[in-house]
Amino acid sequence: MLSKTVKRLVAVYSAAHFAVDLCCIMLVLPAARAASDKAMALLIYNFCAFAMQLPAGVLADRYGGGRYFSAIGCLLVALGGLLPSPMLTAIVCGLGNAAFHIGGGADVMAATPGAKYLGIYVSPGAMGIFLGAMAAGTGRSFAAFALCLMLVCAAAVMLCCKDGARPGSPELPQGRAQWLRLVSLFAVVALRSYGGVIMSFPWKAGAWAWIAALCVAGGKCIGGFTSDRFGEVRSTTFTLSAAAIALIFSAFPLPGALGLLLFNMSMPVTLYAAGDLLPEGRATAFGLLTLGLFVGMLPAFIGATGSGQDYAIICLISIMLIRIGVGKN
Repeated sequence: MLSKTVKRLVAVYSAAHFAVDLCCIMLVLPAARAASDKAMALLIYNFCAFAMQLPAGVLADRYGGGRYFSAIGCLLVALGGLLPSPMLTAIVCGLGNAAFHIGGGADVMAATPGAKYLGIYVSPGAMGIFLGAMAAGTGRSFAAFALCLMLVCAAAVMLCCKDGARPGSPELPQGRAQWLRLVSLFAVVALRSYGGVIMSFPWKAGAWAWIAALCVAGGKCIGGFTSDRFGEVRSTTFTLSAAAIALIFSAFPLPGALGLLLFNMSMPVTLYAAGDLLPEGRATAFGLLTLGLFVGMLPAFIGATGSGQDYAIICLISIMLIRIGVGKN
């Protein structure tokens, strides 16, 4: 059983994760529309938000204090909304997003066992992104709202998240087998990201758009629980096999939504497996896999698309890669 302090840590980081992603999207999407090159602004934001988590993770492992990274991340997002340049907004919000995610991820991984708490931590971000995009579409300015919300989150993190990661001396994987496992997990995340950006659901509007967002968030949360209950390989083999079947029929609402739920259940599994592979460098492992997210989304910037058969192939390849990456059960 977790102590009340650790439960509070997970709850605060999870709520702040929702708020950070909400504010980032509310601020960055209007800034990108105002930029001279919208695609470049979004690319820069995603690079700062995802690729920069790797160097941030190395620092977090070396110096500890995940709550400081997360609090600074919240303050950077707040600052991003006040900047006059759209590109500066994209850069500063992206760096704030990276710092927050690494700080929270490092602390949750250090303070909790298993994958389910990682799933709880990462899942609210999907709803933050969804609602942030809706808010950004209204054309209103949310700079003042983001400033207030991020200040509250920074204060909450500093006050409630003290039992997290400690300074350490992270080591690189030893031997070819460990490197192969780490590269396999990286490839899984890159493939999942690629699948996410090429997926197109003609039914995803109105109430079904809400259902789709809830399926993404719910899948990430439930996946951690099923992994802890049935084992990483067994749970992901079943869920990704079922996702492959459902996503073949992704043009229809019910199988498409079910496929989204199942497809996202492997996310906390890969994060936990990478952290288990680098027990003294969990934040670095977290950052490495988020670099995979950035790599996987790059095809979106050249207009890549896919079909249900493509999604199914991604699921089946991911099963094989996870079996290599986990290296057990």
